[in-house]
Amino acid sequence: MTQQDRILITFAVTQLLAAGATLRLRTNDRFLPLLDYSDESNMFLLALDMRGDEVPLADDYGAPLTGEWLAGYPPLHPWLGVWTGRVLEATSDRFLFPGDYIGTMRLWSVAANVATVGVLFAFGYTLTAAHGPRWGALGGALPALPYTVSPQIV
Repeated sequence: MTQQDRILITFAVTQLLAAGATLRLRTNDRFLPLLDYSDESNMFLLALDMRGDEVPLADDYGAPLTGEWLAGYPPLHPWLGVWTGRVLEATSDRFLFPGDYIGTMRLWSVAANVATVGVLFAFGYTLTAAHGPRWGALGGALPALPYTVSPQIV
């Protein structure tokens, strides 16, 4: 692999990651502090319920039912919500609203989406690099590009 090939691959990865991060961050705060999507608020209430802080609002709005509805799902999202809430409350000097928690969870989503772009590039590159590094760069860009410009998934 020549120096020019390394520069090409680095440029392709950098451009894809930058485009993915830019597109995700531009739409990240959509409708906040209002919540237009009920799943986000349900996950917020579930995280409150999992923390065990005795928040009457969580019980009144059915957080235990949300937990039953998500039985069998991987628990990373609610756990991340619990720890994000604890960190936000420990580092904030003001009253926090649900939009503050959900906005921070959306930043986690941006990070996961940008990481997925990098993983898709790596998979594509690995599958096509045997034909040469330039084919590897093209093979990495082809699966990563549609995901980069698509709406937020995670």
